[in-house]
Amino acid sequence: MRMDDVPGNPPATPAYSLWISRLPDILLFGLLIIIGLRPLIQETCNTMLDPLAMVFKEIPPASPTTTIIIDLALMLIGGWVWALRRAGYLPSVPALGIGPGAVLLSLAAIASCTIASNQRLAINITLDWLTLPVLAWSLRQLLTTPRQIRLAVAVILASAAANAIQAFDDYYVTNPNTITFYEKERERIWQEQGYEPDDYRVTLLQKRIYDPAAKGFFILSNIAGNYLVLTLLSGTALLIACWKNIPARLINIFLCGLLLWALWLTGSRGALAATVIGFCLWGLLWAIRQIQPFPLRRLYFCGWLLVVLSLAGVAFYGARHDGFPEGSLTYRWWYLQATSRMVQDHPWLGVGSGQYSRYYTRYKEIKNPEEISDPHNFLAHAAAQWGLPGLVGILLMLIGGSYRLCLGSPAPRVTANKPQWPNAPPIPHHIHFIYLLLLMGCIWMLRIFIVGNPDPLYIAASNIFPLMAWTTVAGLLLFVLPDDLQRLGTGIGIALMAFLVHELINFALFVPASAMTFFALFSVAVAGRQISPSTVTMVHPQRFRGPAALTLLMVICMGWLFLRPVRNCWQELRTARQISNTNPARSLAAYEHALAADPLDSTAALEITRLFPLQPRSWPHSSNETYAQLWFSLYQHRDREYLAIYRQAAQLAELESQSSRTPLINLQQAVKFQEEVIARYPTQPNEYLRMGEYWERISLLTGDIAARTQAIRNYQAALDWNARRPGADEVRRYSTAQLADLTSRIERLRAATTPPLD
Repeated sequence: MRMDDVPGNPPATPAYSLWISRLPDILLFGLLIIIGLRPLIQETCNTMLDPLAMVFKEIPPASPTTTIIIDLALMLIGGWVWALRRAGYLPSVPALGIGPGAVLLSLAAIASCTIASNQRLAINITLDWLTLPVLAWSLRQLLTTPRQIRLAVAVILASAAANAIQAFDDYYVTNPNTITFYEKERERIWQEQGYEPDDYRVTLLQKRIYDPAAKGFFILSNIAGNYLVLTLLSGTALLIACWKNIPARLINIFLCGLLLWALWLTGSRGALAATVIGFCLWGLLWAIRQIQPFPLRRLYFCGWLLVVLSLAGVAFYGARHDGFPEGSLTYRWWYLQATSRMVQDHPWLGVGSGQYSRYYTRYKEIKNPEEISDPHNFLAHAAAQWGLPGLVGILLMLIGGSYRLCLGSPAPRVTANKPQWPNAPPIPHHIHFIYLLLLMGCIWMLRIFIVGNPDPLYIAASNIFPLMAWTTVAGLLLFVLPDDLQRLGTGIGIALMAFLVHELINFALFVPASAMTFFALFSVAVAGRQISPSTVTMVHPQRFRGPAALTLLMVICMGWLFLRPVRNCWQELRTARQISNTNPARSLAAYEHALAADPLDSTAALEITRLFPLQPRSWPHSSNETYAQLWFSLYQHRDREYLAIYRQAAQLAELESQSSRTPLINLQQAVKFQEEVIARYPTQPNEYLRMGEYWERISLLTGDIAARTQAIRNYQAALDWNARRPGADEVRRYSTAQLADLTSRIERLRAATTPPLD
């Protein structure tokens, strides 16, 4: 209750103060829109296309622009929530416990951007991840009544239900149709890509095409699986809290069954194991409480001790046996081994957000066939990309957040609810329903706008069933959620723990939608366990103006610095990609505009080198270097560690040598670029094979024995590394014909040398 509402204390500025007093509800409405929307769209911080999108000639709607706009909106809401609390319009609530860790993590992540190879990608990812603690803090400040907590839970679980419906569509409709289309157009597709049918890249991409796993609105099935684990166990907590209410019990049983079915369709064994762990934690907690009332704070210390001992045991087993009995777990152990070597070389600043894939090939061993962009462990992710300070920040957030979650509600102080108008009557149910309809309309209209497909049939087909699921689940849950929020908060805490257990072999915590859902549920759990009365505070409207204006100015400046160049670059990239086959000259101009629009983005420079791969002499501005080499120099400055550009530059230099007047110079350039490739991927046999081919051509031009020696050494290195490939990497192993060809090349080069080389 605010002091200016008490009789005898008239407000100094009634209209202004009244407007500000309604702002918390408006800000909560905006937060719920973001929380409900993000799991329904695919986001990216990168302007590069996914390999499957390139194969099927699709330009996905996901763009960094959408993610940055959401991040700026979260910053604006967070700043205005801080201003409202400073002015006395929000009650004083306990902290989340993640503040010190979040500050240290922010400093480490920002510092890592300065040394990142691709600074635009690093800035985008850092900005997105650092807004998540802001979201958690803002939501905690705004969730001050049971009604608001119930509304937040309803929105989160409604989006999960919509994802489950989309997973059904993936598994039973979309995936079979995609396979049918691919089988009809297979030859044309790979011919356009320039791949032979027996190319190992075709085999690897076909595995993704034929994979039946459901993804929902996520890009990968294992990410969808962990998101569904989190929401399924939260729904289970709701079911337990509502068990005595028969209608609520039936609704929640239906919801949990829906989510469990969708989880099964993702095919994620790790997600299923995490679900079992969550149920076991429920049983363990119930058994302990039955034996003796045991404070959660004691369980907190026992739980952390158990976690540390378990991780130590797993690490000891993995180190002793160099893996685990299950194949995918062994791969993840190898990821951790490579990551540990990466952290040893970059202990303090890491390699930068989103840069893991650019360094991983330096440290991976030949026994591990996979080339990955994430270590599949959230602790290793923090250490590799943000350095040891980032790892410490994550650990501090875990320790502080889990301790705060174990605390119960403090004793009552003055009032029993958040500040409200005197004698305010209960809000009627139809007002709740109208509020929910407004939320639903905003969320789904924004989704349709972001997807950007103007076809009415596509809009109807892709949205009607998820929309029906969202509206039905949200509407039913809003009116059956329990008043006993302590038990609900405890159950959501168990869901968060199971999610983190799966994150030891997964990376959903670094995907915007699932990470945001995790932080939102964390705030809901803390608010549910610590729904506390607020103190009476004096309202000072004038204290709101300065911080609110400062926040707005800061967000506008950040939009100018971060959003404007990314948006302009993305628009030019879309234009260039759409017309690259029909109008190469105009596409080239669009790529040049993209390069000028964003001085940090490197995607356009790489794609330019692929625009005219078969006719280098037709490139404009050709002088001492080819046009492609000019763009390579620019790209090297913007993304110096990206392996693909060095490989592309070497191939282009070799290609130009076939029609150049100075083929030797071009081949020497190819060798120089190929040396950079091998330095970044020393265990890839194909790179030694290409290097051997370049040296063999040089030896034919010059007759130099040293060039022949280099060719022999590289051919032999290709054979040696290929022999060390594991059985699981049968797809990439050289065929019998390829091995015979390599052997004959070596023998021919040795025979051509006098005296013959050994």
